[in-house]
Amino acid sequence: MPVTLKFNQFLFVHAGVERRKDYKKSSLSSLLEMQHFYEQGHLLDEIVVVGHLPTSNYNEHHIDNHIIIDEEKKMICIDGGVGVKKISQLNDLIIESHQGQITYKEEYVQPLPYYTVVQDVIAKEHTPHKINFPYFEIEVLKEEEQFSLCYQRDTDQKMYIKNEFIYEKQGRTYCLDDYTDAIITAYQGERVKLLGIFDRFAYVIKDNQVGWILLDYLSI
Repeated sequence: MPVTLKFNQFLFVHAGVERRKDYKKSSLSSLLEMQHFYEQGHLLDEIVVVGHLPTSNYNEHHIDNHIIIDEEKKMICIDGGVGVKKISQLNDLIIESHQGQITYKEEYVQPLPYYTVVQDVIAKEHTPHKINFPYFEIEVLKEEEQFSLCYQRDTDQKMYIKNEFIYEKQGRTYCLDDYTDAIITAYQGERVKLLGIFDRFAYVIKDNQVGWILLDYLSI
């Protein structure tokens, strides 16, 4: 199978290309394993379509697996994290051309059960924090019944992490997979996707926002 595939103005490659015009001379490790292609960019005239790193890795505050279309960088990132992240989705990018005009359509599959909000719940305003690859190591500052106050040194963040997401390995403490401390605001009758139930709280997706809500506010 080809490592790169070019159709008209689009170049498809798994991870990225090096910053050079003769992209075919990029090392195989760059084409298949490049870690920072979106930040690095490229020098080509083509629009480069890549996977490899889940799109959620590029969002500082939210867990969001949707396709990133960056026309300024001439780059499209499509990896929804399936197979490597517990919170993921299978993305499908449809590219159409009509009289020289390019349009994009995104479809995705995320088979999660829906729950209904049974009572209005208004979260206090705060900037959500997020943990994602590769910064999973944490320090527990204060243990509490449901959420413990933790510190992530690499990103200099303090946040409350649900206790079920905290584990130890070889004398170090880690957060399990991607995580956000966002608290969801929802209104009676709205529907949310359920990621999991952890004691008295539910981890849900509402309007593409991942976060926490008391289980008492939800019903099947």
